[in-house]
Amino acid sequence: MKLFVKRAPDSQVSSTRDSVESVVVAIILALLFRGFIVEAFVIPTGSMAEGLHGRHMDVDCPECGFQYQTTASDENADEIDLKLVTTGKCPICRHVHRYDRDKPNERSFSGDRILVNKLSYVFGDPQRWDVIVFKFPGNATQNYIKRLIGLPGEQVRIFNGDIYTRPLNEPESQFVIARKPASKQLTMMHKVHDSEYRSRTLNLIRYPYRWRKVGFEKVDKYDGPWSDRDGNFPFVTDGSHEGDQFINYYHIPCRQDWWDEINRRLTGYWEAVESGDMTTANNILQRSELVGRIPHPQHSSIVLDFVAYNNYSFSNYGRKPDAFIDSNAREHVMRDKADGVHWVGDLCVEADIDVDSDSGELVLQIIEGMVTHQCRIDVATGTATLVIDDGRQLFTDADGNTSATVQGTTSLDGPGSYNFRFSNFDDELRLWINDSLVEFDTPATFIPREAPVPNWTKDNPGDKLPLGIASNGLAMKVNNARVYRDVYYIAQTGHSLGSDYQPFLRNHGDFDYLKPGESREQLTEEELAYRDRKRLFDSRAELILDVHEDHFLPLGDNSQQSSDGRGWSANQALHRRLLIGEALMVYWPHGWRYNWTLEAPVIPNFKQFRVIR
Repeated sequence: MKLFVKRAPDSQVSSTRDSVESVVVAIILALLFRGFIVEAFVIPTGSMAEGLHGRHMDVDCPECGFQYQTTASDENADEIDLKLVTTGKCPICRHVHRYDRDKPNERSFSGDRILVNKLSYVFGDPQRWDVIVFKFPGNATQNYIKRLIGLPGEQVRIFNGDIYTRPLNEPESQFVIARKPASKQLTMMHKVHDSEYRSRTLNLIRYPYRWRKVGFEKVDKYDGPWSDRDGNFPFVTDGSHEGDQFINYYHIPCRQDWWDEINRRLTGYWEAVESGDMTTANNILQRSELVGRIPHPQHSSIVLDFVAYNNYSFSNYGRKPDAFIDSNAREHVMRDKADGVHWVGDLCVEADIDVDSDSGELVLQIIEGMVTHQCRIDVATGTATLVIDDGRQLFTDADGNTSATVQGTTSLDGPGSYNFRFSNFDDELRLWINDSLVEFDTPATFIPREAPVPNWTKDNPGDKLPLGIASNGLAMKVNNARVYRDVYYIAQTGHSLGSDYQPFLRNHGDFDYLKPGESREQLTEEELAYRDRKRLFDSRAELILDVHEDHFLPLGDNSQQSSDGRGWSANQALHRRLLIGEALMVYWPHGWRYNWTLEAPVIPNFKQFRVIR
């Protein structure tokens, strides 16, 4: 018996073969693409926080509603012990939130998933402030992500939180500050305050708002042009008063000991409110004696390098794999210096305003080291004029040319709604109107006469009121405001929570701040306090690092918690051949978990999809 096999049409054979070949080619191209062009990485730790996240908690503050992240690197799989993060601290209201690990979204999320362009540095050199991925010099099997700070042939100085450079072969030349491009500045700065987020508990006890329409005087003595809504935004003026009429920013975050006292006295209050028992709630509030009596500074404090990402506690349940979760674990609190040690004078103020007249001036002010940095915008023409210390501090460009004022044209030229952002970062003033960077006729850069020291007197609040918004004959309404600070690079080797003030702490008794012929009895308490403070800041440490040819200096944005080039030995310097590429974007931050999806993270965190700058 003969068997007859029906032959497939030539077209069918060709189609099948094409499909197989297409799959094979796609796999090969994908491998080539991954190996030579773009590759995906997962960030494990938080050395680049708060811009990029390793394993972390991501929550909305139950007090004020602000979304923030807390490190959970202690929960990484390679940890020897079983640890679970238990608390975090909100950067806006400073409330410590105890995480409910039974809630799917109050458990830790994996680090940001990023794409890295592996061709970036094949055809060109890395640029300062790039976010780079490289093989760790001490262990080439580990990939690191940091920001590029030092370039080949440079000497880098870290001082007062800033970066300075000079040629390595010119040790007699002056260090020059390294200024961040505007796009990098916006990515790297930390939010200090946002008036749209306010703690319900602090509202309840009438804790003072951070923006006020007076200097050091009490509100009930105010007779100026500004009106407000029970002490809060919006602030409104009809522009009828002459001269600069300010509202000022008070940096008065609620301290941890105050929060402890508030929570103790209000035990049961919110439970009573939620159950509808307002009689019990009101009795608790009345007995607490908190309203108007909570201790708070009469004046503002200075802004410190607080990092919410580093403020956490965790419970240690013992060595894996035998560890198990029980209620007897000891809680370790990792706050301390993460609450802020170093004064940060580089600040930025942002606000949304309505201009209601066609003439007058909007005045923006930043104070650093008792020196005023002002931007004055003439609404009739849209002209912005920058001036420092009433013209006594000159602007200086790269060629050494100086000027007392700097001017630029803005779109703020008449009635309407506007957003502005005014900053003093890295000895340069910048202004944005409606997110558009204003170009000035000459660079708004300057060289301070001396390293700034925070100061204030009885008659001049100085750095205690570092930010102000004023009307000079301008009818306007300020709807809300936000405050940011610059990254502060700590001048200390290693990755522990260090301090620039170690020289002062080690040699406190060796400092003498009395001038020849002076005695303590001749000086006021105010002057003595300033001199004592000045010797602290004058003792700030500096760190100088050499970057040799074909090498680079990387630092983490999270300077308090970063193992980086500050502490690496000479044989661990980052050589060019260890570069992998430039970080491009966060293509998958993490997904939100929902019970009905078996807690699978399938709902993307759309707000965190972003280009890395």
